[in-house]
This record gives sequence, structure tokens and C-alpha cells, in this order.
Amino acid sequence: MFDLTDVIELKAGEDSSVLEALAYAKAHRAMVRAFIPHRDADGPKVDVGAPW
Repeated sequence: MFDLTDVIELKAGEDSSVLEALAYAKAHRAMVRAFIPHRDADGPKVDVGAPW
């Protein structure tokens, strides 16, 4: 996923939550555990729930 999204440009339509979640995941890509935290120490909770 990271390799692909590093070389293509993704654009959001009305809802940019997928791109925000991807950016959050990419910011934590160096972690070596099975999950990333649902929020940074000083940041808001990341909503990764399905909109449907």
C-alpha cells in the first residue's frame, strides 16, 4: 500500500477521510507492531470507521 501510494496521486472527492487515514498510517509506517495508535499524544482521534 505504501509503495503504491508513494508513486500515484490520490485525490479526495467530497469526503477526504480515506486520505486522512492513509496519511496517518504513512506517518506511522516505521512502527514494527501489529497496529498503530488511534491518536497521537497531541492529536485528534483518527476516524477509520466505514461511512456506510
